Amino acid sequence: MKKLSIVVLTLLLSSICLTAQKQTQAEINASKTINMTNTVVDLYNNYLSNIKKVREGLQRAEENIEILKENINRSAHGWNCTNMILHDDMVISFEKACTVAPAFAEKAKIQAEIKYAKANGERLSNHCKALNDYFNKKEYKEDEGFAKFQPLYDSLYNVYKDVSKSWLNAVNLASEAGNKSELVLLKKSPVAEFIIPMKTDLSAVSKLIDMFTEEEADFNAIQKDIEALKISVAKNKSLTGKNVANLEKYSNKLNYEGYYQSMDEAIEIAAKIEELMNPDKVKDGMNEQRVQDEIENKFSMLNWKYKSLVESYNMM
Repeated sequence: MKKLSIVVLTLLLSSICLTAQKQTQAEINASKTINMTNTVVDLYNNYLSNIKKVREGLQRAEENIEILKENINRSAHGWNCTNMILHDDMVISFEKACTVAPAFAEKAKIQAEIKYAKANGERLSNHCKALNDYFNKKEYKEDEGFAKFQPLYDSLYNVYKDVSKSWLNAVNLASEAGNKSELVLLKKSPVAEFIIPMKTDLSAVSKLIDMFTEEEADFNAIQKDIEALKISVAKNKSLTGKNVANLEKYSNKLNYEGYYQSMDEAIEIAAKIEELMNPDKVKDGMNEQRVQDEIENKFSMLNWKYKSLVESYNMM
């Protein structure tokens, strides 16, 4: 059986509005690009809320088959495979935003990934239903040696991975494009020297979260990114040589300092997750279940910390 990640992360993108002064064409284009990338995040979060049903189904299928192998007359439980379709209003918003947004490097790739993922949504539902029917309709009772189970399970798992990959590609491309566009807008800010590094460090935390949830995490790359983030944060949180008067006048110095205190905490959590997940590192006195429970707990903490960093960043 495949091991499934049970962590679902809601991604957040923020946009900066410069309505108080006339915008250049580059800033107008940046705002339109950010609007499009935010609709991609909305669609992705909608997908994540639905895909939980598939992951829960795969986990329940594994549990069912182990029970039935012991006693075929015991009860097997199904799950909900309905309502796997994206919300129409979100799809419409995305399509309108695509029409309005200018051409940018990631645009065509984002549209292609979402088109593919949408086209395969029904395929995902059909495979989910087929595996669910195997238990709900008690098809296993006529299936000698449960021969049909593994192909049904693998088919659903593979399409789940396929569709999820397209959604993840789309949202990562959207995040990259949105971040670049936001930097265009941030340059006009009187506290740009503070906010731009904050944005860079926030993006680095988001990247780490993505790396942890990959099918085969690259722990060497994760370790390097954590160390790079430590160096960046140590540099950026220092107020030496910066226009602190501007920070106090136009923004919130305490919030800035609190942001970087939380950033230090996020780095500590990420380092602990890497230590727990990395198979090359010994976990003294911890059995496999304890390690898994601790990983899930730390993931939850990191996700919460990331959201709080986004909120703190938006307050600047």
